[in-house]
Amino acid sequence: MEKRTQIMTGVLAMVLVVILAAIVLGSRSQILDQEGLTARAGEELGGDVQYLSKAEQGGQALFWFFSHTEEGRAYLCLDCQQREGGYQILRTLRPQVDTQGVVHCKWGDDYAFVIDNPACKTFRLTDGREIVYEADLSQKELP
Repeated sequence: MEKRTQIMTGVLAMVLVVILAAIVLGSRSQILDQEGLTARAGEELGGDVQYLSKAEQGGQALFWFFSHTEEGRAYLCLDCQQREGGYQILRTLRPQVDTQGVVHCKWGDDYAFVIDNPACKTFRLTDGREIVYEADLSQKELP
């Protein structure tokens, strides 16, 4: 009887793993509108999450969110595929924040930026050796 119990326990464990995998994969394949994406960002960031911006390129969209925390603002990006009726989340990105209030993340082959400092007029992104991206914002109208 003991051998049979071990086999049944193993089968039950495998069934639970398959069910959990289906739940996780199923939640990633949901089609969400902006409100649903904001709720998903809230699960990641906690607190009062606010939609910040959206960038679109080649059928994909990068949604930016932020939340106020004890340490300051926390940011989150959701990389999504545009689908009929909404967006499917492909992956979650944690952008980096520099000391000047420039928030950025690698998105595909490019970089996406949010400037969270109205006094910021120029910024430079380097890879430690050379400049990857440089911008003069003093002549541009920003939203």
